[in-house]
Amino acid sequence: GQVAARKQAEIYLVGGVIRDLFLGREPANDLDLVVIPEAIPLALDLQKCLGGKIISYEQLGTATLFLPGGGRLDLASARREFYPLPGALPRVEPSSLKYDLYRRDFTINSMACSLLPESFGRLFDYFGGRRDLADGLLRTMYNLSFVDDPLRVLRAVRFEGRLGFCLEGNTMDCMKKAIAGRALEKVSRQRLGQEMSRIYREQNP
Repeated sequence: GQVAARKQAEIYLVGGVIRDLFLGREPANDLDLVVIPEAIPLALDLQKCLGGKIISYEQLGTATLFLPGGGRLDLASARREFYPLPGALPRVEPSSLKYDLYRRDFTINSMACSLLPESFGRLFDYFGGRRDLADGLLRTMYNLSFVDDPLRVLRAVRFEGRLGFCLEGNTMDCMKKAIAGRALEKVSRQRLGQEMSRIYREQNP
């Protein structure tokens, strides 16, 4: 947060780590960070402070910093996503924090926390993620979520099993429609295999 402030940038902790902190679960060793305006220059500055190895992806505006102690920071510029075809990789363009959170899979994964010194710890929950956490619900951000990225079908099952949550009613209906429309057949075998391997790494696959 201090490095970002010196660069007049914004940086937020986002996604699963916020969910797990609220649930009292041990956070993962890799942290997802959203940066405004650009992630890669900030990642390079962080590398100077923290050391480690960096891999950047200019086209997506993202960078991963592998820390000497084994941790990992995944930094991404705040972005909107557009899916040219169902199951295809998205096209991206710069956006605000709110739009960046809206592109995510479920409300419980769409919360962010500021790391800037003047607003450290401030929660950004535009879509009711904390409420759904309390109610034990998995809710998609929008009705075409499973069509845009069919792998979210498998992700829903994985989170449902891991957290003991239930699929919210409309989310279940949208998921069934996507399955009936053979949405998963539009995903490459490589991406499908990666998501299946995540399921097999769960405690009770």
